[in-house]
Amino acid sequence: MRILPLSASCLLAFLNLACGPGDEEQSNDGTTPGPSTGGAPTVSGGAPGSGGAPDGTSGGSGGIDMSGGTGGVDGGGGGSGGGGDIGGVGCAGADLLCETFEGISDGDVPTGGPWVTRDASCAGQGNFSMGVSGDNPRGTSAKALKVTNHSYASCRLAASFDTVDDFWVRAFIFWEEGVDFGNKEALAVDLHPPSGLGKDDPAVRFGDRHKEPCVETAGPQVTMIGFPGGEVTGCDASLATPKGKWYCFEAHVRQSGNLLADTYIDGTALSYESKGKPQVETMDLGGPPGEKVNHLRLGFFTHDSSGTGNVYIDDVAVSTTRIGCSD
Repeated sequence: MRILPLSASCLLAFLNLACGPGDEEQSNDGTTPGPSTGGAPTVSGGAPGSGGAPDGTSGGSGGIDMSGGTGGVDGGGGGSGGGGDIGGVGCAGADLLCETFEGISDGDVPTGGPWVTRDASCAGQGNFSMGVSGDNPRGTSAKALKVTNHSYASCRLAASFDTVDDFWVRAFIFWEEGVDFGNKEALAVDLHPPSGLGKDDPAVRFGDRHKEPCVETAGPQVTMIGFPGGEVTGCDASLATPKGKWYCFEAHVRQSGNLLADTYIDGTALSYESKGKPQVETMDLGGPPGEKVNHLRLGFFTHDSSGTGNVYIDDVAVSTTRIGCSD
């Protein structure tokens, strides 16, 4: 896969992540349970090129070469490059990040370019697993990212994108019927600044919440946590998070001043409320985030490590314009 030309500064090539298979979930101060059993990860992939080829084998001027990634995680074998050029299946027009998972070997995850290499110890973390799979394709797609059971933050799959003040995220998500949302926060997608790598927060979390402060308004969730000013959470009880079917998730994020987010499921805009708070149309941190959000993360997270079952994610796009839900 190749990303359209970006500034090379959006790559964080020397991040000191650790992933420990401890028994307790990470605390909100970002400490990671258990010792690290792997070395510091690296971001693999080509350097910014000039005069890139249209087939994705070399980076364009100032671009990022995503072909032939290295360092697969589950089992420590070789990884695969990204899953398709901009304008390919599922994310035509995305100008910050695109991943279709189509060109990745079964069991591997995308590596290289903006994708942050996960520690090899993630493969041995209980019953958690993550890898591209063809067992639940969406529409004309042949593959999707399959995540089984909860994982710690540093074992979820993160990618950087160019820092902008206004952007859209689009992903297709499939929660299996047997996944239990009861009395927990469950999410497959979140966003974070550089300081959130390998930690639970600071982050903007998108998922489903059936715990306080949304017990009475349980449903699709947005939580802004770990930023200056404390936590802001809202849920929409009018629209249940779909299970047993693919649905389109979208988020519109602005961060030129206050950190703001709007979300959509299958094109329907959500509104947000929580205990003691009025219903609002836009989630608002109430101030600047301190660090701007410029990383996307994929995985299966529950606040209490109790998440079990499978979630599938496909056709992930980040763009300065709305991509929409059409193939």
